Amino acid sequence: MKANFILLALGLITNSLLAQNVKFLDPNFKKACIYAHIDLNGDGEIQLSEAQKVTKLYVDKRNIDNLTGIKSFTNLEEFGFYYNDIREADLSGLKKLRAVYGFSTKLESINLKGCTNIEGIFLAYNALREIDLTGLTKLKELELNNNQLFTLNIGNMPLLEMCKIHDNMINTFTFAGSSNIKELQLQRNNLQALDARPLKNLELLWLWDNHQLTSLKVTQLRKLVDLNAWDCALTNINMSGLVSLRKFNW
Repeated sequence: MKANFILLALGLITNSLLAQNVKFLDPNFKKACIYAHIDLNGDGEIQLSEAQKVTKLYVDKRNIDNLTGIKSFTNLEEFGFYYNDIREADLSGLKKLRAVYGFSTKLESINLKGCTNIEGIFLAYNALREIDLTGLTKLKELELNNNQLFTLNIGNMPLLEMCKIHDNMINTFTFAGSSNIKELQLQRNNLQALDARPLKNLELLWLWDNHQLTSLKVTQLRKLVDLNAWDCALTNINMSGLVSLRKFNW
């Protein structure tokens, strides 16, 4: 009798968990998930069990302004929410997330704490003033161009190769421990100095329209092919060791 009672209790608990619905605050986000065929049983709700089966979710152009409920998608690997009205995005704890696409969505803040498997962040054309990338050591591609960033730390990212952060207001830029970068676009910012010499794999460096840039160090970057420092405040550039340089503007 006791064993039967335990089995019955476990069954009730299991059924309860399966029946739990994801709590959305934005009906448009819920509709977008249903439109994405996540509602497998057709009941007009998204159960936790259904959300946990999703690995890719794209809810672009759906007039969404709140992403509450996204943390129920614990197995999510790709998430796209571009062309919406989302100002805050809390994706913290989504450990399996590998890529996030959120360009042109009015984003002012994003929380990526614990997203330790993320490889690509694509958040261009937003209103970000700051972003914390600490601990995202698997990051390979970063696009934060056309935001409102003043400072940016992309340090300790040994796999990072492509970094587009042009058209911001960056005056403090840190990259220690990210020496594998091949493409670095920093044009149209407020940099005053840049020592790029640790970036031994750098192939492209764009810096034009940094009107306060008075110091640039690029010596011995033997893989650098394209260097553009047009319309900066530089009076001289030591180019010794740039044996692969093919394009140069100053």
